[in-house]
Amino acid sequence: MRRAADIHSAFNIEQETFDVDSKQLDRTFRQLQTRLHPDKLSSSVPEEQENAANQSAYVNGAYRTLKDPLARAYHLLQRRGRSDGQGGEGTIEDPELLMMVMETRQQIEEAESQEDLMALRHTNEAKRRDCIQSMSVAFGKEDLDLAEELVTQLRYLTTAGDAISLKL
Repeated sequence: MRRAADIHSAFNIEQETFDVDSKQLDRTFRQLQTRLHPDKLSSSVPEEQENAANQSAYVNGAYRTLKDPLARAYHLLQRRGRSDGQGGEGTIEDPELLMMVMETRQQIEEAESQEDLMALRHTNEAKRRDCIQSMSVAFGKEDLDLAEELVTQLRYLTTAGDAISLKL
């Protein structure tokens, strides 16, 4: 297996799109890992073992990126020259998003019960799903400005979800 400049092609995904078939991605990952796992070559020469280990590590990283919508979006923006792909902590320019982030942080801090936190988690997950769906549309239309805005929103929704999970 050659290293693909585009992680999509490493998984035989023809187009570099935001949408991926999660079940097919999982199947292809298992097939690749079965073939490339370094333990399969334990009786091989060290050079072949090292090559298999490198390929296996690459497949693992590509899989994690494709599996996670935020990482996948960063990757696509980077491939299109629109982002460094690192998800830097830029300032929020959208006043509505800034207000949402501040209100969510306050609600998390003030939550007094598991029920409050579960309600916040449910609301946050719904917003996250909507954001991912909007991101799919934006990437589908190659509206990279909107995709970048949605990546910022998804980053903060993900951070809020993590904060909620820590309090649960």
